[in-house]
Amino acid sequence: MTANLNTPNFPIITWQVRPTGTLTVENTDTGNTIVFDFDDGTYDSYWGFAPGVLAAVSDTESLMGQVLTDVETFLQGDGAPIATVSAIYVLSGQKVLTQIVYSNGNDDLDFTFDSLQTAQLFGFTSAAGNLIPVGSTLLTINTAGYWSPQNLTCFDDRVTVGPNVYGSQSLDGDTVKTRSWAASRTRRQLTFPYVRPAFLWLYRRQDANYATPAGQDTADPNNLYQNYLEAARRNNANADATTFRIYANTGNPAPYRLAKVVDPKQLEDAAGRIRDNSNGAALYFNVSLLLQDYGDDGSGGI
Repeated sequence: MTANLNTPNFPIITWQVRPTGTLTVENTDTGNTIVFDFDDGTYDSYWGFAPGVLAAVSDTESLMGQVLTDVETFLQGDGAPIATVSAIYVLSGQKVLTQIVYSNGNDDLDFTFDSLQTAQLFGFTSAAGNLIPVGSTLLTINTAGYWSPQNLTCFDDRVTVGPNVYGSQSLDGDTVKTRSWAASRTRRQLTFPYVRPAFLWLYRRQDANYATPAGQDTADPNNLYQNYLEAARRNNANADATTFRIYANTGNPAPYRLAKVVDPKQLEDAAGRIRDNSNGAALYFNVSLLLQDYGDDGSGGI
């Protein structure tokens, strides 16, 4: 059994988003539109957060990045052949906000969602009337599909479990063999010692007494521990466990490691991973995530 202890820089845990409903984007110059129907599952495989670097363009592996790429293609065929539309992540106080950058177009873009819930997945606070002018617009709430409690202090404990080589020999001892079974596994525990409750539960986020000190909007339903837990549980019925990307540092591209929650106890008794560490004042909590590490997926994550 071996352990690898380190303190990653600004860890962000992200997962694939499953949007529902529709989004209609109008080129207000021509009046033409492109409609996204998320109920057909086309966008279910995109990540909630997928950067090149933390403050750089959201790539097309993310939901926002792919949708805006499709909007760009629409505009280029609708009278704006050199129009560009992209998103960048901006660290704004205690938020990782998304900035939509729209250049070389003819007029504004109008984003209309069929519900507020769908709009909030993308960081919009209203379903209709979301005008994106030529230039850039900084969204006011987090986008969906990632959890980062903005806690620069994080303890990363990795332990190798399940030895994969066994020895066997015949009864007389003349034949000795080593047998390799499955690959060894690495248990990874991320511990955030000081997490404000507005990063954990929506009912605390909706209370200004908790949201304001955490630098969060009371109308923001994203970037919460309860969303991470919901994502971990959603494939918990004879399906592949949800895969998470854990971004630990900045870089180009930003490196990450893959992980899954495979211990049923972590899904059934999640409260056991959260502990009030402020003498009952409920101002800060110690939060641990116990996952199975699946290594670097070619991005350089350590």
